[in-house]
Amino acid sequence: MEGRKLSFISFTLIFWIGLHGISQSGSDTLLLDLSGNNSFEIGEGNYTKGRFELAIAYYKQAHLLQYPDSVVLFEKISKCYGILGQKEQATEYLRKYIKSNFDVSILESSEFETIRDSKNFKSIEKSYRPNLSVFALVYFNIGLIGFFLFLLLNVRKTKDILAQRLISFYVLLHSIFIVQICMYITNYRFSFPHILFASASFSFLYGPLVYFYFKRVTRGHRFKWIDGLHLLPCLLYILKNSHLYLSSGQQKLMFMLNFKGVKILDWVILAKIISLILYGLFVYLLFRENKDSQKEAQAGRENIKWQKFFMTFYILYIIGYVFYIISVTLGSISPLVPIHTWISFMSLSVLLVGYFGYAQPKVFAGTITVKDAILFKYSKSGLTESFSKELKQQLEILMTKEKVYREHNLDLEALSNKLGTNRHNTSQVINEHFGMNYFDFINHYRIEEAKQMLLEYSSSGWKWEILDILYHVGFNNRMTFNKAFKKYTSSTPSAFRKTSQLKPLG
Repeated sequence: MEGRKLSFISFTLIFWIGLHGISQSGSDTLLLDLSGNNSFEIGEGNYTKGRFELAIAYYKQAHLLQYPDSVVLFEKISKCYGILGQKEQATEYLRKYIKSNFDVSILESSEFETIRDSKNFKSIEKSYRPNLSVFALVYFNIGLIGFFLFLLLNVRKTKDILAQRLISFYVLLHSIFIVQICMYITNYRFSFPHILFASASFSFLYGPLVYFYFKRVTRGHRFKWIDGLHLLPCLLYILKNSHLYLSSGQQKLMFMLNFKGVKILDWVILAKIISLILYGLFVYLLFRENKDSQKEAQAGRENIKWQKFFMTFYILYIIGYVFYIISVTLGSISPLVPIHTWISFMSLSVLLVGYFGYAQPKVFAGTITVKDAILFKYSKSGLTESFSKELKQQLEILMTKEKVYREHNLDLEALSNKLGTNRHNTSQVINEHFGMNYFDFINHYRIEEAKQMLLEYSSSGWKWEILDILYHVGFNNRMTFNKAFKKYTSSTPSAFRKTSQLKPLG
């Protein structure tokens, strides 16, 4: 096979030389190297004498037979084509040269003056030469703001350190990714190849961080060892790709230079999308569960606003990520469009955290409670302190002795009638003295009695069926009972009965 190639190239050279009538006398003597052993040297001689077309032929012969991966030959051939004004061929070998050693200084060579304004050459410049833009500078500065916020959130004292830690790491991951994308769109990634894969696993962490943040600020969730399972996808991804993380800078550079894009059916991409969507659903359910009780107390209005904004930008991040993957895979539009859309959502998310972190830190940390808001809500109330305490005592009697919470049709109006006052005063007493809204206050007593009944035992087994318990304490259906029970105990009634450390009563 190699002999056939040599014969073909030699024949082509002889034919081309004869066609152009090249002189073989004096200093212009041309030596034909049919063996191919001196092709490069002869090509250099022709390059020096300005015979660029013939130089190309010998360089290609040397590339084929002597130096198949020669960076120097890519450089020489691209410059010859550049001088001849053959833009397509010049940029083809120019791209091969840059991909082989990433020496972008070749773009400044005078040999490419004739093709410098061509679309082909500009495409290479755009792909490899560092270029700053207003967008890139804005993104980079937002990334720096994110790093500053991360430090600030970890040194600021707050009532709920865990919630603040969770949100701070969410901001940190976003900031790292924003800076990495900034280096990508400016081509500085080639100068710092170790940023490759730096944020590849982050998509498996965004969901758990947001989910546990919401769970913390809405339910006061305490971490358990089993919660570590949420980190498993991220750890598996890192282990599977450990060889990439441990690659040398040169290997990562070659990977970037020869990267051919993503596939929509790639299992990692699909796993990331599924993870983001599932956690987005979990977060929405937590938000919806907490929304009504917050509004009822009028204390969590700012909490709800913050949580709604935060959840919205998380969902926008998911949409941006899916838009990016689909757009890049289908190639229907420039990849920069979905990238800018995606990074814009992330940047706004960081700025949102910054605003709430400075303007309303209690809301941001999830620490605004009923007591923080009732001072404003009831500042113009006509309820005196003495009457408020009297109503509190009456309310405790109704709950502990008369157990009015067992009544299925009990609402705020009915409870107010039993106290001999109006709805506004009843709500204020519950808010001020018990730190709850009406529904949480009633359900608290119902769940406490249900917990006791669940553990009552007789000689024949459990004394109460769960269905009997929920109706006895005042609930109308099992779904509402289970939801309230899980809110206060982080467990279902059945699981509570099975796993309780208390001995059965009776």
